[in-house]
Amino acid sequence: MASNGAGNLAGARAALRVVLDQYDHDNRVLIDQVYGQLSPTLDDFYEERLTIAFPPGPPAPGSVDIAPTLKLVRVIPVGPVREAANLGAPFPIGEVTAIINGAATDPDAPSALGDLAARLAAGSAWLAPRQVGRTQRVVVRAMPGGDDIGHLLG
Repeated sequence: MASNGAGNLAGARAALRVVLDQYDHDNRVLIDQVYGQLSPTLDDFYEERLTIAFPPGPPAPGSVDIAPTLKLVRVIPVGPVREAANLGAPFPIGEVTAIINGAATDPDAPSALGDLAARLAAGSAWLAPRQVGRTQRVVVRAMPGGDDIGHLLG
């Protein structure tokens, strides 16, 4: 488990990177299982769309993990559209919240980070993992508003 980076902005950046890298690894294993549900095709061209859909809105109070639904759509020209779905890896939202709260205590932390920590504590903001484009990569955004947590940490 990553350190929460308490009072250390650089440590928080590193901890967030570790969490996101570990999540990427864990989720890729489950994404591979979704791909495995579709038979291979010999067509030279087909379109695939991967969606990593996390539940909308704030996580339930006290949630430490939230799991997305993985959906793969394969479109073969002049052929059938095939779909496969499964649950993705649980995202450690509680751990990322702890990283934010710890980083907010760093004297060099931007005021926006302290404001976010206060809004998280008050329940007027929440953290939401989100898919980057149609890639397998996930970032964490502060909601409402959508600020990327990685950018807030510098």
